Amino acid sequence: MPPTITHTTSKKIIGLLQARQPRTFDDFKEIGLRPFELKKLLNSLVDAKVIIKESGSGVEKYWLNESAALNFLGRDVQQKKRLKHPKKKLKKEEQKPDDSIYG
Repeated sequence: MPPTITHTTSKKIIGLLQARQPRTFDDFKEIGLRPFELKKLLNSLVDAKVIIKESGSGVEKYWLNESAALNFLGRDVQQKKRLKHPKKKLKKEEQKPDDSIYG
């Protein structure tokens, strides 16, 4: 697979995991990869510690490692989570020059 497809698909997988709920292999089938490609990509994300794989009761569950996902995706995830604070605008009195200087 070309790197862009892997990165785009990885972003989709991480997007599904952002709900802070575990996902199973079947939940990722909507991405559109063939099962062996999806398994390979999930395993590479587990190896990179971007997602956490939990095996138990015969079902594999995947969790998001948020700090590693931020490093992996860069600012994509961070911008979605950041609260937007408007810049403080100066009042008109603060913008006027000091009269004593201009005499």
